[in-house]
Amino acid sequence: SLKILCDPWLQGSAFNNGWTHLIESKHRASDFEDIDYIWISHEHPDHFHPKFFLNINEEKRKKITILFQFTRDKRVINFCKKLGFLTQELPLGKHVNLSKDVTVLCDRVGITIDSFLYIEIDGLKVLNLNDCILNDIKKNQRIMKNIKRVDILFTQFSYANWFINRQERIAASKNKIRAI
Repeated sequence: SLKILCDPWLQGSAFNNGWTHLIESKHRASDFEDIDYIWISHEHPDHFHPKFFLNINEEKRKKITILFQFTRDKRVINFCKKLGFLTQELPLGKHVNLSKDVTVLCDRVGITIDSFLYIEIDGLKVLNLNDCILNDIKKNQRIMKNIKRVDILFTQFSYANWFINRQERIAASKNKIRAI
């Protein structure tokens, strides 16, 4: 069976030392050297953390395929190619077979850089939204034409903003729960 790792950020800070993990991960890049694919949802450092990729053994990189949405600038794909990873750009809104049992569909919501991944594995349907926010009925209908059912949903579970007072944090939390 295929192993797909999504958006690895295990250690260190992101956004110019503005974000860190609340709890230090016990995992290291070397724990994931036997995977087949790494999917990166977008270029923000809490999703695409270059240090993670640099910490994978150079010989192991040759066996791991990086999956990334099609972009014109090719920065992420080219970075990964330079490191020796295999790469596969995913066309937006199209199903792609990774094996006879695994199909993926990568797409974006609106014009943002955030992408989601829909995975079909032996009849199981997994939707990994990451930072994508599905709050527009028209956009949702377009997306749902390609996604018939969802058995497992992965999504951002918290707001990604900084609030000064407790009331703002509570309101943002309630809004996030409503959105999910």
